[in-house]
Amino acid sequence: MSEQGKRKGKWHRSLRIMAVVLALMIVVQALSPVAFQAITALAENDKLNQIYGALSDSVGEPETVQDYSDLANIEIGRRNYDKALEYLEAARGLCSEESDQALLGELWLRSASVLVVTGKIDEARTALDQALRFNPESADALLIRAQLAMEEKNYTAAAADLQSYLKLNPTEANALLTLAQLTETIADYAGAEEAYRKLYQLQPEDDSHLLNAERCVFLDGRYEESAKGFGEYIEAHKADAENSFLGIANFLRAASQMQLGKYAEAVEGYRAAIAAGYDEIVCQEQIVACSFELNDHEAVAAAGDRVAELNGALTAPDAFYQKYGAALLQLERFEDALAALDKSAAANPALVGNNYYRGVTLLSLGRYDEAVEAFTKSIDENFLVQYCYYNRGVCHVQTLNYDSAVDDMVMVLSSGSEQTLIEAAQDVLWQLVAYYEQQAATQTDISGTAQGEMPSDPVTTP
Repeated sequence: MSEQGKRKGKWHRSLRIMAVVLALMIVVQALSPVAFQAITALAENDKLNQIYGALSDSVGEPETVQDYSDLANIEIGRRNYDKALEYLEAARGLCSEESDQALLGELWLRSASVLVVTGKIDEARTALDQALRFNPESADALLIRAQLAMEEKNYTAAAADLQSYLKLNPTEANALLTLAQLTETIADYAGAEEAYRKLYQLQPEDDSHLLNAERCVFLDGRYEESAKGFGEYIEAHKADAENSFLGIANFLRAASQMQLGKYAEAVEGYRAAIAAGYDEIVCQEQIVACSFELNDHEAVAAAGDRVAELNGALTAPDAFYQKYGAALLQLERFEDALAALDKSAAANPALVGNNYYRGVTLLSLGRYDEAVEAFTKSIDENFLVQYCYYNRGVCHVQTLNYDSAVDDMVMVLSSGSEQTLIEAAQDVLWQLVAYYEQQAATQTDISGTAQGEMPSDPVTTP
């Protein structure tokens, strides 16, 4: 037999053995260390050792690729991985890069599998690169390399290898699911949507794939499309009261409408989500946000009160309590408003707007010095500055600090264009003119009548 024949003579049988070993290596990577120990412990069985010994003796002095391949399999079974790698290297040495490319690809792939098991990841990656150099369509090599990239959190590389793998195995559901999750992780929402839709085509009984695809449309910022997609799902399943996905679909359709500024429709969607069993606290929190945009203070207060009853965790407690407190302020529930705004400040001391709403609330409660402090902070934040100057001026009037009131009312005239505020500040300044003229004429303290003409109510609505 020619040397070429010696190299290739028994290779078809060896390929079948190799496939079993490779499959074992891939499964091992998905198992826990304990499970891996249970698998490899089989090699310690006396009968297995007897079999391996007999097989090794039958090979004798290796001469062909097949001989080295068989010996590598035996050493893998014995968990003698370094020796197995030596035999695989020797087998490759008998191959021609020009005529044995597929064979070399398989041998490198086997080496990579062994190196992965032994934890030699850098060497395994090099072996995989070689396997793919000789056989670019090695699905197993692509899959193992994707697994290594995922372990290193190199999700872009892992996704690329999985995409190549799926060109060879387009109906592999587990790989599709992993690709969908990977591309979503790297914010490739269009790619994730495509993967989820292919999964749904393979597994049409699993609605989660369809809803995940629509969710990726939402994450991609295509809100009109996602609202339509979720709406179609709801319409198709509305008669199925047992459908556990209806709550999710209603919630995400409402979230899409909210992003489109359709706040009234979003409120109805969140209420439908609650009715379908979705997390009520999360929905009520979003109802607060939408109702606040609609200036529906009663709805904000009702939803906020319900959240307080449920007493659960919020996704954004700072924003929630600020909007809730501002609505309670408008409804003249001042003590409740202050409590809510204090919670907002505790959740996020830097949230702009809290100082303004707290200032108005404190002013309404007659706590003028505290209100002055809050309005001053709001001015520093550059939030509703014209309103802050006017309301701080009102506080100064109430504490008879007329000099500071003049300064603030003058600032109202130059710090904004809100005509109602300008006219109110002008009225106060004319009253202060009368006070200062009387004071200059009589050199007496301000009369009770003059004090009573000064403003006492804050301006709260921008």
